[in-house]
Amino acid sequence: MMTPRFVNEVRRTRLLPGAMTTGAPPRDTATPATRAPAQAASTPLRACRYLVIMGYNVGCLLIYKRPRVQRVRLRHYKYPTHTTTPSPRVTQLVQNIRHKHNTHNDEKPYHFDAQGIDIKATVTVRASTVEAWISRVWTNFLRDAERKLVGLDTEFSNPVFGKRQKDLPKEQKQRAAVLQLCVANECLVYHIVHARRIPAMLRMFIADKDIVFCGAGISQDQEMLGYYGLNIASSFDLQERVEIPKSICSKPTPSLIDLSNYLLGTKLTKDGESERLRRSGWGAFPLTLERIRYAAVDARLSFEVARRHFRSASYDRPGDRLNSS
Repeated sequence: MMTPRFVNEVRRTRLLPGAMTTGAPPRDTATPATRAPAQAASTPLRACRYLVIMGYNVGCLLIYKRPRVQRVRLRHYKYPTHTTTPSPRVTQLVQNIRHKHNTHNDEKPYHFDAQGIDIKATVTVRASTVEAWISRVWTNFLRDAERKLVGLDTEFSNPVFGKRQKDLPKEQKQRAAVLQLCVANECLVYHIVHARRIPAMLRMFIADKDIVFCGAGISQDQEMLGYYGLNIASSFDLQERVEIPKSICSKPTPSLIDLSNYLLGTKLTKDGESERLRRSGWGAFPLTLERIRYAAVDARLSFEVARRHFRSASYDRPGDRLNSS
């Protein structure tokens, strides 16, 4: 006869099909009172997965297989690798998405090249970054320069159509949305319309009479900056002061691109895309890469035209094709 302990253990377990040769396993008729001691006694049997139980009077082997505990494994998703080169449109889309999630990373400036003119653009809305940029260009260029030149340009917010500017409240008036400053290849693209505060160092920098701010149509830029209390003390209008022979440019007032092509030897043109960028959309945050490039190039060209006009050698850098020498 089988011992009660062995019988209870066999009844408690789930036997594999075909494990017993004497027919179907007996029904579990154990009561809670008898099942508890059996479970307590079989606790050591749970230590291993496969248990072999020998029946003394059955003459066969009963194999008990403990059910496997299913574990959930977390696997890292691997992005597919593409062997083909993506189209320019897809590349631009990816850059815009990365730029949107890495908005105005002041530690990593943008680098552009416009027909051999290198540009390092710092894009920000932070007052501390503006102050750091002013300190850097003052130390590296302006402090020892015989003529302190800064290229300046602004991009405006969208106007309110159907109403005159003087009839609008102050918060609805058209104003500068982006302020661009440039010294040598260092350009600052300050999204001023979204700035929490205007740094005092910028006010002092703009109001310094020893620094000449040069730009195309700079009187309008000065008017748009007046909204923020920024007053340019010394300005130089490139369109009015720099002359181009009529045989080269027959316009009454040459544009910044005309001045650049004549003095710097560039071959820039204004297309429909540039006009679209210039007219609207500068209040949107964050600035897209094409808008950052457009703003930085304008500021760099303003500085270089003034530098070539004044024949200043204080801003020459190794490897710069626009050096005076």
